[in-house]
Amino acid sequence: MLTSTQLCSLAAMDVEIGAHTVNHPILATLDVKAAEQEIAGSRETLEGLLGKRINLFAYPNGKPGQDYLPEHVGLVKRLGFRAAVSTAWGAADCSSDLFQLPRFTPWDRSKYAFFARSFRNLLLQSA
Repeated sequence: MLTSTQLCSLAAMDVEIGAHTVNHPILATLDVKAAEQEIAGSRETLEGLLGKRINLFAYPNGKPGQDYLPEHVGLVKRLGFRAAVSTAWGAADCSSDLFQLPRFTPWDRSKYAFFARSFRNLLLQSA
């Protein structure tokens, strides 16, 4: 979690900030109207704080078909986001769905371990 000051500091360094919902609900458990309020409310809060357009979204918990559903992908598109990330394992490439980008979490403690794991993940992705 970041404070408003920390978030503004990151944005001032040109770090792209994305929306994530207001209360971190599992979108698949909400009706579409409530999901829209969570997604749009998060974006509005960030835009008000940072004074710039928020173009990216991350699905809470992010498992496709479990934590969010196709209707939520459509909602994120309709709300005008440019891309969204899931927690589906993988590395994005030019054929990836911009509204369900895969990723992997870099929890390594050293830059060498991070590089090795990143390289391994890329190799596994292309296999």
